[in-house]
Amino acid sequence: MLHVLTVHHKDPAWIAPQADRFDRFLPHDSVRWAVLDGIDTQYHARFDHVVDIDANHPARLNEMARLVSEHAESSDVLMFVDGDAFPLRPVEPLVAALADVPLIAVRRDENLGDPQPHPCFAITTVGFWNEVGGDWQPGYEWRNSAGDLVTDTGGNMLGALRAHNAPWRALTRRNTSELHPVWFAVYGDDEFGAVAYHHGAGFRDRRARADGAPVDAPMGKLTSRVYKRVPGFETAHAAQLRWRQARWERSVRAEQDSNAEAVFDDLVRNDDFYRRFLT
Repeated sequence: MLHVLTVHHKDPAWIAPQADRFDRFLPHDSVRWAVLDGIDTQYHARFDHVVDIDANHPARLNEMARLVSEHAESSDVLMFVDGDAFPLRPVEPLVAALADVPLIAVRRDENLGDPQPHPCFAITTVGFWNEVGGDWQPGYEWRNSAGDLVTDTGGNMLGALRAHNAPWRALTRRNTSELHPVWFAVYGDDEFGAVAYHHGAGFRDRRARADGAPVDAPMGKLTSRVYKRVPGFETAHAAQLRWRQARWERSVRAEQDSNAEAVFDDLVRNDDFYRRFLT
C-alpha cells in the first residue's frame, strides 16, 4: 500500500491542484495523510487522515511517517510530497524500482550543489525508513559549491544514508527552459523522464540561497573587523543592508512573485503546463 504524506500551511490554494494529480497518478487504494495548518476543515475531504502536529515542516513529515508505521507493513510505501509539489506521471514504476534501490528522492543540485535527498518528492518503504532511522530534519552538514558549511531539510537523512552505507536514487532537475535556477522545477531521470513538479516557496517568502539576496550574503573578513572596531559602523552597515535588501525585493523578488503567480494559474488550468520548462 502507498501512503502519501504532505503538509499545507495557512493557504488552501495548493490542495486542489495537488489532489487532482493524486487522483490521476496514484494507485486507487493509496492512503493520503496531511497536516493542514491553519486551513479550514472544508478542505479535509481530499485526504484520508488529517493530523494536527505542532512542529516544523520536516518534523511533521517524520511524525506522519511514525503514525503510518504504527499500523503499516514494512513493505508499504511512504511517499513524501511538499504541499506545492505533485507527481507528473503514474508512480507505479517508481514503487517497482524500490526493489533495486531503497530510496528515490529529489536532489537539488541547483541549490548550490545540495547533495541530500529532499522531501519535496521522495519515496521509500516503511521498513527502510525505520531501519535507517529516517529523519528529514536539518543537522548533518556539508560544504556547498560556494564553500560554505551548511545544512538544510533532509540533512539528517543524508547522514543516515551515509552511516548505513545505503544507496539511493536521485531525481534531478530536468528543466531546459528556466524562469529561476531553483523554483519551478521538473524532476526526473533518463529512465523515468519527468516524474514530479515542485513549485518552490509555495508557503513562504520567495528567496533561495542561489538568489544571492543581500541578507543571505556572509559578512567578509574585512567588514567583520571594521564592524567590531569602528564606532557607528554597525548601525551604518545595517542601514546599508536594509537598503540593498529592499532594492532586491523590488526587483528580483517582485519578478519571481509575478512568475510564480503566472505558473500557478497555468498549472491549475493545464495538466501539461510543465512542458514549457522542457523545451
